Amino acid sequence: MTTSAKTITVTRTELALGTLDVSDEATYFILFDGFSAGGGRWERNMVSGPYTDGEYEVGKRLRNTEAELGIAVKATTQTALDTAIAALVDPDTGAFTAQYSYTLTVAIASYSRTWRCYAADWAIDWKGNWIDGIVPAVGPFYAPLALAIPTRPIPVAGAV
Repeated sequence: MTTSAKTITVTRTELALGTLDVSDEATYFILFDGFSAGGGRWERNMVSGPYTDGEYEVGKRLRNTEAELGIAVKATTQTALDTAIAALVDPDTGAFTAQYSYTLTVAIASYSRTWRCYAADWAIDWKGNWIDGIVPAVGPFYAPLALAIPTRPIPVAGAV
């Protein structure tokens, strides 16, 4: 968990709150393998006929994709840890789970994109080899979150 040129923020407009920085490196840390934009998946319209071999594509559209985000949450007490986790994934107040839609902005070095997103699936994710190195360094009030975030296929800001 070292400081680098990255920022990942989520808007909380539907919650009447300001934008949340989930890469602040005070409470929230992005795990080293912590972000995948999901790529693109085509839904293809194919036709075939009785006198042709194979099929022909007559149309296609990009389907929504799923971004993956790994966030380590750190606090000084259990209550503070629970509050920090709730700010992300509480069903009524969580930035990633309580809103119908929101935007997720990722800026890493010269890469910057913003996606329209929908309520995320999540888990406290204790699997992985990185735990042995991080838990002793951050102390006992720590939880790694894995989020699967449905996103629109085309960013609302930044190129594909």
